Formats: sequence, C-alpha cells, structure tokens
Amino acid sequence: MDRIALKILNNELTFIGDIEDYISFYFVRSFFQAKEFQLIAPIKYASILKEDNYIYLSKKKSMIIEDIEIDELKEQITVKGRDIKSIIETRITEPPLNEAYDIFNGSAEEVIKHYVDRNCINPVDTSRKIKGLVLGPNLERGANIKWQSRYKNLLVEAEAIGKSGGIGWFIYIDHKAKQLIFDVETGKDRTASQNINSRVIFSSDFNNIANTIHKSSSINYRNVGYVGGQGEGSEREIQIVTKGNYEGSKRREVFIDARDVSESSGLQDRGLAKLSQYDYILNTESTITNKNLLYERDWNLGDIATVKNNFGTNDLRITEVREIYEGNLIVEITVGNVEGTVLDKINNNISNIPNEGVSASGDKSYTFNQISPKGVWKIPHGLGKYPSVTVVDSGGNKVVGDIKYIDINNLEISFVGGFSGIAYLN
Repeated sequence: MDRIALKILNNELTFIGDIEDYISFYFVRSFFQAKEFQLIAPIKYASILKEDNYIYLSKKKSMIIEDIEIDELKEQITVKGRDIKSIIETRITEPPLNEAYDIFNGSAEEVIKHYVDRNCINPVDTSRKIKGLVLGPNLERGANIKWQSRYKNLLVEAEAIGKSGGIGWFIYIDHKAKQLIFDVETGKDRTASQNINSRVIFSSDFNNIANTIHKSSSINYRNVGYVGGQGEGSEREIQIVTKGNYEGSKRREVFIDARDVSESSGLQDRGLAKLSQYDYILNTESTITNKNLLYERDWNLGDIATVKNNFGTNDLRITEVREIYEGNLIVEITVGNVEGTVLDKINNNISNIPNEGVSASGDKSYTFNQISPKGVWKIPHGLGKYPSVTVVDSGGNKVVGDIKYIDINNLEISFVGGFSGIAYLN
C-alpha cells in the first residue's frame, strides 16, 4: 500500500506533528496555477490541523490549510486549501510612488520575480512583506516580455506572466532555513522527436494510461487581436497581433482594450499575453498505469511529452498532476491546455478591461477580482472618490453586500457568507 507521511508545520515553519493514519488525501500540482487539496483524518488531529498551518510532503509539495470542517459523529476532520503558492493571492501589484504603473521588461522569470519582490519581499510599505519569502536565483528563463501592472491581483498576474513566457512558478518550503522560496521552472522536452532527454509517450496503445478522456475545443479560441491603446475615437492607437497567418474561417478575432498601456511598444506584449488566454483547448486527462514510466523519475510536472490518441499525435505539456492516496497511490495527469472554470472565464472576459479605466464622461472606474471565497472583500481601488459598487458572484449573479468606505481610496464589502466573484466600481 502506498502511503506518505504528512508533516504538519505551523505558520512559523516549525514542525508540530505528522499524520500517517489519514482516511483519504489528494492534492493537485499545477504548472501555472495554485490548485486544491483535501485531507480527511481522524478527529484527534484537530489540534494541529489549523488554518494557516502547512501540510508538507517534500520540498516541492506543500499546501496551506484554508478551510476546516469537523464531524463529531464520524469523529473526522476534513481540511481543504491550496498549493502554498496561493499565499501571493493576498497581494496586489502596487505601482511605484508617483507612477501610474509598475512597468518591467525582461525574461519571464525576471518579470514575475520583479512583481513578487516589489509586493511581497521588499515592498515600500513593510507591513506588506510576507515573512520568510525569498527569491530563488535568477537564471533569466522564459521568453522576453514587457509587462505593466497596476493594482492587479498578484496571483492572477503570475499565472498570466507564466503562460505568456512559457514558465511555471512555485513556492517551496525550506523548513530548516525557515524560508519560503519563490522560483520558476521550464520543464524538460521529453517528446518523441528529440534525443537529449529520455522520451515519454502517453498512449492507451502502449498501456501506460487508462480512464482516458480526450478533449478539443475551439469555442473560445482566438488567433488575431486588435489591441486598442490610448486615445479616443479615430485618434485611438490600434495595433494588430496574431498567432500566425490566418484568413477566412480560420481567422478568429478579438478586441483587446489596452488603454492603460502607456507606451506603444507595450501593446504587442499585452496583445500576445491576452491571446494566450484564448488558446485552443487540446488536452488528455488520464490515470497513469505503467510503472515503467515513473512519476518524478522519468517525467514530472511541466515536462513536454508526446500524446497519441484519436486526435492524432501531439506534443503537449504536463500541466497538472493529481496525487490521490486512498489505499493505493493513484496518479492522474492533464496534458495540454486546461479548460478554465466559470470564474476563470469571467476573469478572462473582464481582463480585457483595464483595472482602472475612464468612461466617456471622463470618470474613473475600477474592476476588482475576488479569487478565493471570502465574506469580507477589502478593495484598494485608488480612485480618489467614494464610488458606486456592483457585485456579481462567480456564476454572474448580482449580490448585495454592506459597503463600508474606509477613505476615498479604500472600501470593504461584507456579505452574509463567503464567495468569490467580481466588484465593479465607478
């Protein structure tokens, strides 16, 4: 029977206990996002399974506890949360003093680490510092991009930068040094056509995957972007970005509002970044069955493998790995582009709207994304006024909450229960 001991660390990264006799446990590792976990254990572990404590399996597998439910009748405790890298969700991208935007140009690794450093490690306001968080060495990995950000959710920005630059990003625990290490990875090319690394081919014909679901979708696919920069009407600057040469029915267009981009040179980067959110969906979800291709020895999260199925032969990235411990270890993978959730799609739709815009009347507006479910939303809008507020949940339904104006640049909205969604301020 495969069973891994779960070490529990407190928020000071001090070991406080371990759990081996849990009832079930699963977690999802993602190359670009912070994904979920769930642990069901005997109620005797309630004293160490507390919010903000960490579950530690190994350096590259750590989670933070965010949700707890105790069933006294069953004498069980269920805890849920996400990968530890979700901690940067608690920060937004604050621009430098007296500047409208935080603009940075470099490799994807340099760009993503710049925003983490500015908002989590060495912020101007030291109360924003996340204790123990440090950066891994800069190896200038990923494509060269130019990025600008202003009061965006840092977790959402990190995902977008990673996808645009072709890098995955992670936070690792070094419990001996009491540090949280932010770093990036690129994955290895293990496709059938290369001869540098060992090859990995996933196919039911080879009996190395089972319970397979293949999916392709072009519903949200776009390959040409009309990027609108600054200016009004006929004076507004428009640049066209494409993923290739497309014409006729193969050409799929989308308008990208980039009026917050202050320099014309940044429109191409913004357009390409947004087009990456409209990728063609092609993926395979499978259970790994062949012990000859060992997880973490022959292949790992982020590697690019060859997949053979009824859609043909494609070289795709291993974007997610789910480990399930319920008796025997079960490893499930997603290879290719992961289709977004309802909330992801809403975020993608409104991401074409700058977080601070100007209406036809010259009035400023602001869009706030609450990614994780919370009963109180704290919104640093920076509009310099007391704005009107409209809130919708992740299903697009309008929700009414109690609005408290802290000052002309900050407000809070309190709800009866916690949920995720979007607030529109104007």
